[in-house]
Amino acid sequence: MIHTYHHIRKRVKIKKWGGVNVVELGCGFGYLTETLRSKGLNSIEIDISSVAINNARTLHPDSNFRIDQYNNFDFFYRFKPNVFICAEITWYVLDTIDQFILDLKKYARSQLHLTYLIHLLSTYPEGVQKYGRHFFTNYSEILKYFDLEYIESGFTQVSRIDDQDSQGTYFIARL
Repeated sequence: MIHTYHHIRKRVKIKKWGGVNVVELGCGFGYLTETLRSKGLNSIEIDISSVAINNARTLHPDSNFRIDQYNNFDFFYRFKPNVFICAEITWYVLDTIDQFILDLKKYARSQLHLTYLIHLLSTYPEGVQKYGRHFFTNYSEILKYFDLEYIESGFTQVSRIDDQDSQGTYFIARL
């Protein structure tokens, strides 16, 4: 079964929550966050790239974009997000991911509301994936590495002729 963002949204029941704050980490041009905003959620999109944020602001002028580090917990404690979305940024932040996971769990314990992490990441076949192999290389290794309370998780195989073995992985975890 192919899981789309809309499927994930239904499983976490974001649409039914009141007062949900969402932070998308590594938002790029803001396409995912525009979907969140259009559903009426209070969201902030963060990216380290000023070029990406400037393009996102042009493409989605009604959304809230912020140039910042993905792990700025001082900001998170002020904004109080219920949902963190990491869509395809993990390969770029592997050198700090362990501390991020620890800080995210600490943040969640300090909040009065439930906190969730939605994580999406593509993996690549053996011999293709060079970076990050000592962290994880596939769906099951990702779940083991993060070691969270998963609500749902899964993967889809890529259906391109030139790339039969890549996976699109996802998980939704309660922190």
